[in-house]
Amino acid sequence: MRVRNEEQDLPLFDTHLSMKLGEKKCIGYRVRGRYIECPENRTVERTHCESCKIQDDFFLCMKCNGDECINQKQRASCSHNNYFIYLTAFSSKLKVGLSFEHRIIPRWIEQGAGFGAKIAFLKDGLVARELEQKIKKYIGAVDRVRGEEKQKTLMSDPNIEISSIFSAISTLKKSNMPHLINPEIYDLRHYYKLDKISYNPSILRIKKGTELKGKVVAVKGNIIVLHTPTGLFSVNSHDMIGRNIEIKYMQKEFKN
Repeated sequence: MRVRNEEQDLPLFDTHLSMKLGEKKCIGYRVRGRYIECPENRTVERTHCESCKIQDDFFLCMKCNGDECINQKQRASCSHNNYFIYLTAFSSKLKVGLSFEHRIIPRWIEQGAGFGAKIAFLKDGLVARELEQKIKKYIGAVDRVRGEEKQKTLMSDPNIEISSIFSAISTLKKSNMPHLINPEIYDLRHYYKLDKISYNPSILRIKKGTELKGKVVAVKGNIIVLHTPTGLFSVNSHDMIGRNIEIKYMQKEFKN
């Protein structure tokens, strides 16, 4: 969270909170590691205005499909970085993705994966993105899972997820794809505290004026689960990015 132009970490697990969300503004951009506020403070539907998108160091890299570099200012570093291509599963939906070598575990946790598998390792982001797209088509996976899909499958069967990953790995072993490695599979479920809830929460969609009140009992990637007097609700925190937030109450619950 950015407070008065400074980034601050706020506690979540076992926190009682009450906050009101305002309108969504452009979050600005980063250049050479420095954060720049949107000069026009534009109201947006997602995260960036068009002007800030093209000035951000890495925004264009998110659109890369491996055909050709569309962000030449990052090409030199991209060509020398090491990357993992990975698989994750959200219920029966299989996702293929790309991560810097040193960020693979945090990347999985950020997106809320129950299980993650390293399947390929290589240098050069452009080459890695091209291979990622080939693998995606070969095994019939996706490269994006939206927040509402994650909310609907929050309490998905882990056996279905791990079976989907094993099946994809088995299929890949029959291919002639380059750079594949012996898969390493990780169980990430302990990061999210989903054992604290017994049923799939109702979805709370965020808009201007939404009030969040309750106790945070679980967090799975960008999905926050609140316990309220009327039941459990899940919130896609990505919809909070760029919003003005009025914090009325926020208190960590301390346990003996």
